Amino acid sequence: MRTNLILLIPLFLLSHISYPTETENNQPELQANRFADWQESLSNFRTALLTGDKAAVKSFFVFPIRDPGNDIWLVADLSFASTIDPQKIKPFSETDFDKYYSSVFSMDFRKTLEKIDIAALARDAKTSTAELIIAAPATSKMNARFNKTAQTICLSLVTKSPEFGQFTIDYYFDITTTGALRFKETKFEM
Repeated sequence: MRTNLILLIPLFLLSHISYPTETENNQPELQANRFADWQESLSNFRTALLTGDKAAVKSFFVFPIRDPGNDIWLVADLSFASTIDPQKIKPFSETDFDKYYSSVFSMDFRKTLEKIDIAALARDAKTSTAELIIAAPATSKMNARFNKTAQTICLSLVTKSPEFGQFTIDYYFDITTTGALRFKETKFEM
């Protein structure tokens, strides 16, 4: 009797294990919905920026920001180029974010992001805006890329100015397992 009971316990336990539900095409539901979620998250980020909802914009960040190379400081204010060591990360706090918000998300960034076709980005993994004149005589455009393997979005603001030449600021966002965007880092190139 005891031997039979010992054999029945594993069968009982196995019969009560729950397995994830699957969609018709045999893919787990989370994976099926993940792709659409980042599109909604990017759309929400854009809406927050365009409406000036700083609290909603902050929800895409984890503070302090530890940006390798400290490029976020250069985006905030170019005068930091001579005072910050790019080899030693200087955390960018929530207070810094509030102080430099308009520099980090310049009018050029906001106006070009407004023109990004999120559906095209999802479909083609890349898209670009036309060059816009926001602060004459400079022109700005945005290139956006979705890296499916790395699960990242890169928003590249490209500005051409007669005074400064061309420079690019890349804003990288990780895509979380729920499809939310989380700011990762910036890269500044002149």
